[in-house]
Amino acid sequence: MATKQKLTVNLTDEVLDLLREMSEVSGRTVTEELRMAIADRKFFTDQVRQGNKIEVVCPPDASDVTQRHPVRMEV
Repeated sequence: MATKQKLTVNLTDEVLDLLREMSEVSGRTVTEELRMAIADRKFFTDQVRQGNKIEVVCPPDASDVTQRHPVRMEV
């Protein structure tokens, strides 16, 4: 297992609220949610760098039109 180190980060109230909300919903700690977010970002960045596309497919009856538009990820 990798050695863990303590890290101090500066987050806006909005980002911290999002992390706390994600933690509440998932039952994980805020630290674990942050680890997962970093791992997810790494995965998606690697995929885009390899030339792959990331797509979110919503159900046909999705009422939020903005979710039907492709999102471009910058790497």
